[in-house]
Amino acid sequence: MGAIDDDDFPQVLADVRTTVPEEDLSNVLEAAFGLNPDGTTMNHPQAPQPVDGQGDRA
Repeated sequence: MGAIDDDDFPQVLADVRTTVPEEDLSNVLEAAFGLNPDGTTMNHPQAPQPVDGQGDRA
């Protein structure tokens, strides 16, 4: 076991999607990655975005 590199993640997700039975897919993805079957995150709000005039001023 170990970490999955960002470059490898799409293939790992595709492998899980084709290997895990449909009825178990949601539970497996949530437990393993915190993801929905389409790869979007579950129960994780998006990071707040800066309000106009705030944030990086580079």
